[in-house]
Amino acid sequence: MNSKKILSVLFGALTSLGVFLLLALVLTWLVTREMLPVGQVRKAVWAALVLAALLGALLAEKRVGQMALLTGAATALVFFLALLSGTALFFNGQYAGLLGNGFSVLAGGLTAGLLGAREKRPRKHRRKNYVSR
Repeated sequence: MNSKKILSVLFGALTSLGVFLLLALVLTWLVTREMLPVGQVRKAVWAALVLAALLGALLAEKRVGQMALLTGAATALVFFLALLSGTALFFNGQYAGLLGNGFSVLAGGLTAGLLGAREKRPRKHRRKNYVSR
C-alpha cells in the first residue's frame, strides 16, 4: 500500500471517530432529556458505531478508489483500535461490551466495503447543444 491509501484509511478512521463522538453527544442529550430509555442505550450505541464506521469507510473507499473491501475492513480496524485506546486511556481498561462494539464496527466497515465493491456503471455523457433557438 502506498502512502495515499494509508492516509485515506487514517482519514476515514478519524472521520468515523468524529461522527461517533457527535452521535454519542446526541445520544447523551436524548438520555438526559429522557427521550431515550436507559435500557435502549446499548442498542443505540451499537447503531451509532455501525453508522460511524460505515460513513468513515465509505469516505476512505472513495478516496482510494480500489480494493473496496480491504479498505473498508482496514478503516474499521483502525477505528476500533482508536476506540480501544480511548477506553484504555479514559476508563482504566474496563472493556465492557468489547465484543459487541467490535462486531458493530466490523459490520459497518464490511458493509461499506461491499457497497463500494459493486460494479459501477459508466456515466452517459450527453453532448450539450449550445445553439440558442
